[in-house]
Amino acid sequence: MKDIGQGNNIGSSIPNINPLDYPTEVCSACGNQVFIPGVIFKKIPGILMGQGSETVQIPLKVFCCSKCGELSPYDKETLEEHDNVKEKAEVKKTNLII
Repeated sequence: MKDIGQGNNIGSSIPNINPLDYPTEVCSACGNQVFIPGVIFKKIPGILMGQGSETVQIPLKVFCCSKCGELSPYDKETLEEHDNVKEKAEVKKTNLII
């Protein structure tokens, strides 16, 4: 049996890395190490998607803790960073003088 991450093809640009040699991501809420796939939906105004006035739902794949349901630290951080950027952009818009 091969180790995980071992046996890459010769000439491959992917380095021969064993993921077991690196830290395991844990849930920030309960410390669990197992995550399950999930989906969140973002509602986008249809006018931005060329769909007229109907709202379009776009699915985003995320991972949730299998024990408590908390978003994975990576997904949570990514969504929070995006929300912070969006909030800053909205503040700049409100400060515009027309």
